[in-house]
Amino acid sequence: MGIDAVIDGISRCWASLFNGAVLISRAAVGLRAEPAMAVIIQEMVPVIRSGETLTIDPVGRHVDIVRITAMFGRGEGCRTGPPDWDAYLVDRGTNEVVETRIGIKTATVVGRASGPSQCRLARPNGMRGS
Repeated sequence: MGIDAVIDGISRCWASLFNGAVLISRAAVGLRAEPAMAVIIQEMVPVIRSGETLTIDPVGRHVDIVRITAMFGRGEGCRTGPPDWDAYLVDRGTNEVVETRIGIKTATVVGRASGPSQCRLARPNGMRGS
């Protein structure tokens, strides 16, 4: 991947902060401040498990809850894959896990040597929790 592709990816990531769905979601939870985002660039490595942490819970629209999702394979499945990831809701003030949802794990998102990721319809080693 060349520098032009990296710059294009950063530009698309930043632009996504201002798409309609994001603006509607921010308004729905009362976020009026200018949005901010960090773009992290890192080498892609083979993974067995991955996840993401959102500093607010956009699903339940709670600004005092941190949402952590995890699944087998690449973390993009937490956003684009089938809804079989694990989800943990953590109270920002107490650090207490207030809700846990363990997904069924019917698929995993894996990388390829080149091109986009693919979804594999098999649970790795019959494992359930990420």
